[in-house]
Amino acid sequence: VPVAMIIDVLNKVLVINVCRIEMKESSAAPLYAMTFMDVTEQTGAKVNPHTGMVELKKFLVCDKRAFLFLDVSSIYFIRSEGNYCKISTEKNSYYLHLTLKNILRRFVGQKFLRVHKSFVVNTEHIRKIQPAGRGQTQIIFDREEIPAVPVARRRLKDLKKALALI
Repeated sequence: VPVAMIIDVLNKVLVINVCRIEMKESSAAPLYAMTFMDVTEQTGAKVNPHTGMVELKKFLVCDKRAFLFLDVSSIYFIRSEGNYCKISTEKNSYYLHLTLKNILRRFVGQKFLRVHKSFVVNTEHIRKIQPAGRGQTQIIFDREEIPAVPVARRRLKDLKKALALI
């Protein structure tokens, strides 16, 4: 099964694809093949002159051995899971080998807001924020099948400001 990772080198967005190759009739150690694909144009990447970072307009994810380019508007929230993030859309979830911090750096100016140490939400899909008991707050999205996302107390003011509630 191929493993993919997105990196930016020399203001290009590259996908590294590493595959293990085994010869059926050989007892030799397995071989590995590595390919690099330039997907700068497909992701809408531009270099931010203020930060020098390559910023993307589309997320590149791997799904069942195929690469998909997700529009930012299709994403509801992103959850941190160590060095990976799980991107949730209306129908599917995808893993991306980036931290939340790096996602926020690469998708500056988009409608993403960090609302918890483990969650970034797309503010265009928020229907309401509501109490969740014991002083907690959660985000409810515009689709009922999308699970609620917790809001950290210290991030509530920023969320309200982003939604023009204060």
